Amino acid sequence: MDGELRELRAGDMHKGWRLDHFLAKALPELSRARLQALIKDGRVRRGFLGIAGQDVVLRPAIVESLQLPVKSGLLVLGVEPGSPASRASLQEGDVVVGLDGRPIRGIDDLHRELTLARVGARSTFTLLRRGERLDVEIWPIEAAARAAA
Repeated sequence: MDGELRELRAGDMHKGWRLDHFLAKALPELSRARLQALIKDGRVRRGFLGIAGQDVVLRPAIVESLQLPVKSGLLVLGVEPGSPASRASLQEGDVVVGLDGRPIRGIDDLHRELTLARVGARSTFTLLRRGERLDVEIWPIEAAARAAA
């Protein structure tokens, strides 16, 4: 069942299937985390940074010279004024390659980390700027709080 969606039928319960076992196998990791948040909190909390970006493949020479744990990252295409990213001085052209020591290979990794991260907690971005590696502190806010403002 790895990676495939399976239909749940009432008959499956009679065959010994438990709903939690079904969900654990049928849902990808990110969906499971969201489901757990819904069960626990009644909602999914999402972090907001205020950046627009796209996945980018890094040049092998950069990966090697900076001893990066990833071969791709998230290229920052825009920074929303007044956002956490703006306050942390992120700039267009920065490439995010890590968050709190975890690799960020692209937008999917960042979304996963922001969904699972504690909103409002200090986090550290590892990024590339003009060929140099640097760490920047950032405090994600809750996406719902941002929409209400």
